[in-house]
Amino acid sequence: MESTALSLSNIVRAIRLIASSSPRYGTLFVNTGCNRRCIYCVVPEQGSGVELGSAEWCRIIDKLHGWGVRLGNILGGEPTLRQDLPEIIAHASTKMAVNLTSNGDTFVGPKGRDRLTTLASRGLSLLNLSLHDLGETNRQLDLLAYAKSLGVIPILATVVTKATIGRLPDIMIEATQRGILSRYSF
Repeated sequence: MESTALSLSNIVRAIRLIASSSPRYGTLFVNTGCNRRCIYCVVPEQGSGVELGSAEWCRIIDKLHGWGVRLGNILGGEPTLRQDLPEIIAHASTKMAVNLTSNGDTFVGPKGRDRLTTLASRGLSLLNLSLHDLGETNRQLDLLAYAKSLGVIPILATVVTKATIGRLPDIMIEATQRGILSRYSF
């Protein structure tokens, strides 16, 4: 595997998604728990405590695939807090391209990199890391560069706040220079 090349299969999946005439995109909120308490987040502060198991998620993924969905976006709370996330991604990746949106906290350090490697090996196609705090810019870009080296399409999702709005162009330029896609989250 080349360290700077994106996985050809992930690029082909994205092209097929764009060319599809069926419903293309499905969002799976796999949990409501999170390790942060961001003031702008739409996820309830307290999770319901009732979450579907991986078998239920696999049945939902099968239904979505049957309806023509070819890109599944996995969100939470913070979806990487689920212990069974690798199994959910493995099943989903047999049916569709899989995008994960995360704050990136569980990917920090050697165990975090192992976690990201596992998700990539299970079929993760795209990784959106949210940039909530300017102090995390380098951390997020480094994690996304690592994801890219694993063949995962990396996307930096900068949360627009009073603190970040003045730096958005610089952040986008830096991401682009590292071969990382960027988008804004309002």
